[in-house]
Amino acid sequence: MKPAKTIDVKLNGLYDAVFRLEFKQDKDGNEIGILTVPYVKWLSSTENDVYENVYEISGEILECIEKQFFDKNVVSIPIKGYQQIEMEDFIYQVMPEEIYNQLINGTYEIADGN
Repeated sequence: MKPAKTIDVKLNGLYDAVFRLEFKQDKDGNEIGILTVPYVKWLSSTENDVYENVYEISGEILECIEKQFFDKNVVSIPIKGYQQIEMEDFIYQVMPEEIYNQLINGTYEIADGN
């Protein structure tokens, strides 16, 4: 198995956190990724905390997240003509199919000025 990959971040400019991608195999020997995504949850106007969402991913989604985010050590990607693309966008596929396919294939264009 491949070693885990991490990206150290400071959420909201205040909180140290780690995006983590760990690898395992399913019962058929296929590679599966365990993706841990931190986020800040605002509990009240004076209190907040860092929480994590954990996802099990595989196939093209795993390949894209590993290559486009972890191998490049980024947590979001600016796409020309679109907003920032976040890791979780791939899991929920809440982006135009054209952009999703460009990111999977590595043919996207970085927005000007980035």
